[in-house]
Amino acid sequence: MVALTAFFVLRGFLPGLQGNRLPPALETAIAEAYKRCEEDFPIQPGDVRMPTCDVIRAERIGEGRLPASAAAEGVTAVVCFRVELERLYWGESGPQKHEMAWAMRMVSKVGVLQGGRWTLFPDEEQADAARWVDYGCPGEYESSTSLEPRRS
Repeated sequence: MVALTAFFVLRGFLPGLQGNRLPPALETAIAEAYKRCEEDFPIQPGDVRMPTCDVIRAERIGEGRLPASAAAEGVTAVVCFRVELERLYWGESGPQKHEMAWAMRMVSKVGVLQGGRWTLFPDEEQADAARWVDYGCPGEYESSTSLEPRRS
């Protein structure tokens, strides 16, 4: 029982013990960076308003390779991940808003552990793509640069 408890405690601090999950502190940083809520999204035009927030999903792709330049700056770990964002909006047909729809955006990102804190980089398409290669992230860099309507 003690060994199992120690494993769960340590996996929050040691990236290698987390399996395919993102470190909890990195998940929190991602949620805070991408969280966007609207308090006045209308249920129906002219009706009572309801709050709505984007849906954020982050998927760990794998560990990256630590370049010597990053190690010299105090970076001790690299995690490569993808973030999917879904945003609720009103579809329009002419002057009337008539249906709620979702828009989706996906982006490949790199998070680095520096000084005991996970750091995210701003969303910049070219810099993100270059960072994906520089940190040796597994797989292809993927990104949809804007929120696009999701088709069912």
